[in-house]
Amino acid sequence: MKYYSRELSACFYVPLGFIHTTRGLLNGAGDVGFAFLNGLAEVVGRIGFAAILVNIPGVGMWAVWTTTCLTWVLTAVMCLIRYKGGKWRKKCLVDIEAAETEVIHAEQ
Repeated sequence: MKYYSRELSACFYVPLGFIHTTRGLLNGAGDVGFAFLNGLAEVVGRIGFAAILVNIPGVGMWAVWTTTCLTWVLTAVMCLIRYKGGKWRKKCLVDIEAAETEVIHAEQ
């Protein structure tokens, strides 16, 4: 009997990449509170999804892999919503407009 756990989790490496990229960007921009809450949501999501999926008959060990994938999707969506919303720009430690102006003047 072959288990496809690696193949299942491999399909969700793209959301995992979004998590690491956007969480790192938001953290670096000064929005550390969201990065913390997003990490906390990941832990709570893993516990919550596992508690639900383990109680479904026939799921068995697949509950662990499915929980991992669902958690990656949930936290990736949260990160992308935060990034697209732009609220992190208000917490940025560098004045973005001033930095863009300096780049334009440096190029001239």
